[in-house]
Amino acid sequence: MALDLERFHGPDPNTVLRAERAFLAVNEVDRIIVTGSGGNLHPFLPLDPFHGVHRAYAWQGVGPPQFVQVNCTAARHADGRYGWTWPVGQVHSYDRLTVIAAISDPLSGRLQDPAWVFSAPMFRRLAYLSRGQDGHDQYWIEASPTGHDRFARHRTTLGDVWQRLVLAGQEQLMAAPPESTRDQGTVYEQLVAADLIRQSRGRFALYRPGMDIAGRDLLVQLVDTWRTISLQIKGTTMIVRGTRIQCLVKRWTFRPSEDFWLAFYFFDVERGSFGKYCWLVPSLDFAALTADQHFPRSINFQVTIEGEDNRWRKFRHEIDSQAVVLHKALLSLTR
Repeated sequence: MALDLERFHGPDPNTVLRAERAFLAVNEVDRIIVTGSGGNLHPFLPLDPFHGVHRAYAWQGVGPPQFVQVNCTAARHADGRYGWTWPVGQVHSYDRLTVIAAISDPLSGRLQDPAWVFSAPMFRRLAYLSRGQDGHDQYWIEASPTGHDRFARHRTTLGDVWQRLVLAGQEQLMAAPPESTRDQGTVYEQLVAADLIRQSRGRFALYRPGMDIAGRDLLVQLVDTWRTISLQIKGTTMIVRGTRIQCLVKRWTFRPSEDFWLAFYFFDVERGSFGKYCWLVPSLDFAALTADQHFPRSINFQVTIEGEDNRWRKFRHEIDSQAVVLHKALLSLTR
């Protein structure tokens, strides 16, 4: 079965369901907030998604949570303003609930500057209230991306959204988590998941393990099929010997199989995002290429930051092509 690359990269935006766009946008908000805060704001995903809250974010995972509702269904008007609507029953009003109005590109799934961030009580005071075409009451706003209007002081860049979710005094506690900790690994997993959701345009269903003991960080399913690949995600912010990155794979979690891959990333702290390349390595290939290593507890993956190494060169991919690579791998699986 051939992969239709043109269709994969650019589906007709009219076929992208409203709910799917919202789901992609919330995961894009995760990426923006996690990276912007230096990994200090940790996302909590609702198990019961029917209360008008898409995420809760807690400072370093333990602070008082900030609850967030995201609306990315902006409609652009002829005068350049953007408009959003909310069913009245989906907008609640309590302390530490934040409403984010965002602009989503229907083709890429990326959010665009600016964004509008409101406390829920303020949102209910400022938003207009009317009856929608379906006969139900709705809140709505129309805001200019550059001009001065009643919503202008709530307008901000995407890169600064995270600052609106920080309680007084928390930012003083900001500190990058230590290298190779479980917390840092969780941040990488969240960022990879958000990228794959965005890039796959609904073709992947992603799962995280309920018990994190087997070395599988993400389960990637080709939607409506039996085809799955498990990923173990390894990331680092450190450059060793001037040009190289290094990650360690624990032997007791490494069980090679056709449907198990390892994914290696360099996270650029200054840019707040992954580097240009990633390395997606099938576990069977990884086992063969590291068979000469005899360290008792771990296997060492080491590569130059630009990926010139001959051993690993064919596994190097542009960061925005991850979904294409995994899509091809999923289609090639045998039962």
